[in-house]
Amino acid sequence: MPKSPGHENAKKPYDSEQAWNPYFITGFTDAEGCFHISIRKSDSGLGRIKSNSKQTWVNFVVTKSGDITNKIIPFFNQYQIQGVKSIDFADFCKAAKLIQHKTHLTSSGLKEINRLKSQMNTKREHKLPSLHSDTLDEGKSSLFKIQGENSPKGCRDKKEPNVRSTLVHKRNNKKVLDSDSKFNEWLAGVIDGDGCLLVSKAGYTSIEITMALGDEHALQQIKQKLGGSVKLRSGSNSIRYRLHNKAGMLDLIKRINGNIRHSTRVKQLKAVCQILNIPFIEPSPLSYYNGWFAGFFDADGTITFSFQNHYPQMSISVTNKNEGDVIFFQNILGGYIYYDKSQNGYYKWSIQGKSDILNLLNYFKLYPSRSHKRLRLFLVPQFFEYVELRYYSKAVDSLQYKAWAKLVEKWQIRG
Repeated sequence: MPKSPGHENAKKPYDSEQAWNPYFITGFTDAEGCFHISIRKSDSGLGRIKSNSKQTWVNFVVTKSGDITNKIIPFFNQYQIQGVKSIDFADFCKAAKLIQHKTHLTSSGLKEINRLKSQMNTKREHKLPSLHSDTLDEGKSSLFKIQGENSPKGCRDKKEPNVRSTLVHKRNNKKVLDSDSKFNEWLAGVIDGDGCLLVSKAGYTSIEITMALGDEHALQQIKQKLGGSVKLRSGSNSIRYRLHNKAGMLDLIKRINGNIRHSTRVKQLKAVCQILNIPFIEPSPLSYYNGWFAGFFDADGTITFSFQNHYPQMSISVTNKNEGDVIFFQNILGGYIYYDKSQNGYYKWSIQGKSDILNLLNYFKLYPSRSHKRLRLFLVPQFFEYVELRYYSKAVDSLQYKAWAKLVEKWQIRG
């Protein structure tokens, strides 16, 4: 059949199977999207497109928990939002995790979801409302929405008790509280692992954090925030951070109070809070979206690989004297815990499976390691790529094996 004139230039209909650049979706969400939590009776809502009667705006809405957990969150974890909406996405993920673990069916879980909801979008500019300001019934579940901000209601509908608010942060305000929150959570993890909160006989408070010599970068970041000193310990390959002035200690406690959870460190923090006349805050339940894991890993973690039955096996682990202080890792990140009788005995949490390790690597994209261990973390994707291609088993004079040998050399240097 002959083609009509201009056929080649005719506008093609929308093809639902065409390949979309994932960063276009991320960017469009950053500009016109909204991560929103509403708390109401369950419905069977699926991802759908809706518009107003005059067709002046269109919303794409996703409410099904399974779609949120299995599609939306993994997508935005891989193709990350760069603007201030990344803060709302982090809280959005925390709520999704609570629902995934059925925590929303408890009164405390609903209160935590309500707390997250109350600090998202427009409300992030203001002080958080009381956790009890919006009482929730236990017979309800949370639904999530991604909505266009340009709709008449969008995230602005104030008639419903489910606050649908838009993000109104100033675009040039890049220094947001979330970055400080991530640092504070990380700092608490470091202190739980390698720190010590002290009260002298004279009643003066101080803190010491001792890490390996290669971790000076991490301790210098703490010094930059709080003041204090970083010095080499005599007779060992370690360095120590110290802070003892009252102003610095007050700032420190403000940052870590409510984030410290190590059994020994909690007792020390209570003693320091008492001296400084500061109410002690119990730590909130941990979730995947908390920088504490990165800090504790920087303090007490290791990342290694060895050959098991002629196959390279990577292992990421965290050790501590008390099982209760590493159980958080197993509860949130999987893996297993075993007791090692060497070195007076300690408990070790470990993951070795590729999927578990890549899941942890995605976590570190949100909450970066600040110790020298981060240098090996950078090599993890290349490690799995080379293992899958079996470069380690190629002929010694082949380019593939030389690439493997170069990776091993980098790994050892970054130990």
